Amino acid sequence: VLADEDETAPPTAWAMASFNEGTPMFGQDDRCADLLLLVRPRSEDGRTPPPAQLEHWRDALVASLALPASFSCFLAGSGMRTYDSPPAKFGFALAAGGSLEELVDTSRFRPLNGSTSSRSITSYAVAERRGHDAEEVALDVLRFWLEYGLKVEGYEAELDRLIRHA
Repeated sequence: VLADEDETAPPTAWAMASFNEGTPMFGQDDRCADLLLLVRPRSEDGRTPPPAQLEHWRDALVASLALPASFSCFLAGSGMRTYDSPPAKFGFALAAGGSLEELVDTSRFRPLNGSTSSRSITSYAVAERRGHDAEEVALDVLRFWLEYGLKVEGYEAELDRLIRHA
């Protein structure tokens, strides 16, 4: 848990590992071990920072995708064995006080008619033996955020620009 000095404020970030031994929680695949990272960005004064560009979030997601391998090394160093069957699942949750638009700059995109953005969104990547490039996964997560969390359209050219400059 990463928290501010104000113990009454919600944590800025926390991570949770679930090995799904026994009965999994609702919505969890009982064949996957989960590692979930929740991020609730705040500036040093405790306020919500200005909305960040997609490039910032792509870079943050790429950096977060190093966590599962680091966690696996930690477990191995602690004498625990890790396996790739069942596969591991890594989740990145983004939460805002009011709307995700507080955290992600959507000023260049059009809102979907009749919809409002969510307060939070969680997206998962499931490990595969051959894997995918971290930047490719990050762009898939951004696409999911834009479509289902922020509920905007007209973002395809911006994601294409991120691919060319990745």
